[in-house]
Amino acid sequence: MNRTIQDALSQLSARQHGVFSRAQALHAGLHPSAIDRRVSTGKWDIADRAVYRVAGTPATWHQRLMAVCLAGPAVASHRSAAALWNFVDCDQRIVEVTALRHRRRRARDVVWHESGHLDRAEVTVLDGLPLTRPLRTVLDLGVVYAVERVEELVDDGLRRGWFSTTDLRRRWEQLGGALRPGGRVVRSVLDRKAAGTRPVGSILETRFRQLVRRAGLPEPLAQYEVYDGDDFVARIDFAYPQFSLAIELDGEERHAARSARQGDARRERRLVRLGFRVLRFHWDDVHKTPHDVVRDIAALLPGQPDAFMDVANRSS
Repeated sequence: MNRTIQDALSQLSARQHGVFSRAQALHAGLHPSAIDRRVSTGKWDIADRAVYRVAGTPATWHQRLMAVCLAGPAVASHRSAAALWNFVDCDQRIVEVTALRHRRRRARDVVWHESGHLDRAEVTVLDGLPLTRPLRTVLDLGVVYAVERVEELVDDGLRRGWFSTTDLRRRWEQLGGALRPGGRVVRSVLDRKAAGTRPVGSILETRFRQLVRRAGLPEPLAQYEVYDGDDFVARIDFAYPQFSLAIELDGEERHAARSARQGDARRERRLVRLGFRVLRFHWDDVHKTPHDVVRDIAALLPGQPDAFMDVANRSS
């Protein structure tokens, strides 16, 4: 192999996590017999169908995903795309891709999907890998995740400004709505989202809202702003303003600094002066003792809080 071809393939494999396709090697100027010879002599390993890597190149999840995309051709999608975009709690190393219709194939370590409606605008490249953009990714995840998990990822995308609820609903309808695979799951999530509402601020807030919903309590308003006349006082994580009840949530690392804790205390005192009762829950409260969270909220809502006791226990 002459130096020019070798340099071209080296640069290509460096951009593609250590792999390259037969078509790319031919385009670089290598003869088909030279490719076969390198494979037969063990200089190149077969990474996938007509995809190679130089022998000894460390195997990684990114490399396997890249090889499958080159062999497809396909793009990383669903759980793989969610992990690449670093959606909340999406760190699993599954290899999941989408190919155009009738190009899907079988592989034991790959989850294959096919689509006849994968627009170029819905695909991009991240870290050298072709993948679906965030909006298409969450619409596809209804196939593999239940409603509450998809809601967590939709909320994460809304927080990051990757899409709006209007964008999601429009594309969901264009793709076939509830008739497409996973479409009913996505519709259930969209039905919970009012267009233009402010997204919740964290995964903890999404899970808190899901807990309240499962327990049968009235759903509070998220990111509720409180004013004293024209003076802004606070943006509360959740509120029942008609009952003057404010609910604040602290994540695992939130407000660790002394100055932040002092600011929280001053803000709570102002809320109390305005007539609010303030409940504060932490990460472990919501995840480990959800029945206590529900009971505490129910006790401050009008009506018959005792009726929520059994529901609170079931919510865990």
